[in-house]
Amino acid sequence: MSGSWLGTIPPRPEQVRRLGKQASAVVNYFTQKDGFEYVAHFGEEGLSGGALLFNRWSPTDGMFMGQFIAKYMGPSAPGGSFMADLLVDREFRVLDILRGAEHIVQLAEAGRVKIAGRDSLLMEYVGHGTLKAMVDRFQDRLIPIPNHILWNIFLCSMAHPPRGQQDAAIRREVLPTTPPAQESTAGVVHGDLHFENVCLAGVPTGDREHTFGPLVKFIDFGSASILDENEGVESLSSMPNDSSAVSSYDGDVDEANILAIGELMCSLALCEDVICHPNGRDVTMKGRTINTKAPRELDAPSVAIEDDLRLLIYLCTSADPDDRPSLVDLLEACEYGVATRKAAFYTTMPDKGVYETDEYVLRVLQEVILNAEQDKSVERKRSGRRVSALDPRRRRRTMSIVPRRKTVT
Repeated sequence: MSGSWLGTIPPRPEQVRRLGKQASAVVNYFTQKDGFEYVAHFGEEGLSGGALLFNRWSPTDGMFMGQFIAKYMGPSAPGGSFMADLLVDREFRVLDILRGAEHIVQLAEAGRVKIAGRDSLLMEYVGHGTLKAMVDRFQDRLIPIPNHILWNIFLCSMAHPPRGQQDAAIRREVLPTTPPAQESTAGVVHGDLHFENVCLAGVPTGDREHTFGPLVKFIDFGSASILDENEGVESLSSMPNDSSAVSSYDGDVDEANILAIGELMCSLALCEDVICHPNGRDVTMKGRTINTKAPRELDAPSVAIEDDLRLLIYLCTSADPDDRPSLVDLLEACEYGVATRKAAFYTTMPDKGVYETDEYVLRVLQEVILNAEQDKSVERKRSGRRVSALDPRRRRRTMSIVPRRKTVT
């Protein structure tokens, strides 16, 4: 016992019995310090690494100070220890740039710490699971994700993060205009955007933008690239001083992110994590012909999304980057969708808007997203690749053809 009021909090034997060597080293590192308590391991323990949840208590008065995640790399991470250290370093540098961005997971404590010769990242804990877990719960209930929630997530995804400083206050991202000399925006391409790399952080009180949807936060920037502002957009590389892993991406930052967000929204609309077509296909909607990467499943009338949302997904996934909307136009469309699509609007849809009433959406938000039990089996790290929309092995879902119900079961 140390000389502080609280002292150390050793983990219970059953908590650490099955942890690997590196995970155990991380747990021991923190629990030997005053005020740190090990809570749980996230995901299945694997040789490539994992994430550990800790509580933080004040050593002086025992007050609860919050929670954080320690992300560690194991002894058999892809590419070996050298590449694992590069990935951790890259992610730390990206998150260091994105300090203060509301829709980006934030660094916690010191940000990173070396334990048993390997770097671990320290990040805020986002407590309502991932989009993957959310989608699984909608699938289990055989109900579609309401348009209200889809519009909200689309708008959250439009965040343009600031280039923050250490201890920067959390703030909502805005589109760049002419930033002051002391502030600039960060051009970041995530590089690996899918359901398990987007977390749900609850619903901010009194926030009109999130009345009918959760605040989302993007995580896992180990594959990210950033724009070198001094050399221009075509000089996009993985990270400064990281000559071993240069990104092959040579396009525009916004075009790449808009495509990734469009693919994410396409998967959400289908309630299935899919990979879009590698080559485009023509669709005609509202008098426009669009060569889109979106799979044919999105065309089906049984996919219960409104036409403007469907059209926006087609445009964001356009095979030709020049046909994708600008960041400004896309933001305006998402803001318009969130602000104007009230319950009455959806009464003309085939299901008469039974999934879009204020009462129903708020109940879904509470029961399916905010109060849902976090099942470790759906929070585990993805094993195997995501299936393609063209893959005949893709599991068929019945949620879009089941009898309509007005309540969440």
